Amino acid sequence: MEIFAFLKSYINLTDFPYSLYIGARRIKGSTKFQWNDGSDVGIPKKLWGARQPNNLGGIEDCATMGYAYTLVSSYKLYDVECTGYSRYICEKKTGETIRLKVKTSFNY
Repeated sequence: MEIFAFLKSYINLTDFPYSLYIGARRIKGSTKFQWNDGSDVGIPKKLWGARQPNNLGGIEDCATMGYAYTLVSSYKLYDVECTGYSRYICEKKTGETIRLKVKTSFNY
């Protein structure tokens, strides 16, 4: 739960606090999510938005956190499609170098 408190405080500091991709994906054929490094997320039910995760249309395999659909004061998790454009946050180990690939076009 500590990681989710950090994410909430970080989103609050952004200039556009709607939602961020948090680096979690649905485990294929499951209702559970894992971090991009393969470790278990262990998301408590109370952190999900109403009727979430719902895997609408069978294509919502990525998790975002923040405002969604309406501007509300509580930050919840939502499952969304993994295609398209989204702001994101990632974690790196101390001393680790990250190389970013910038995409100039996106699939919607």
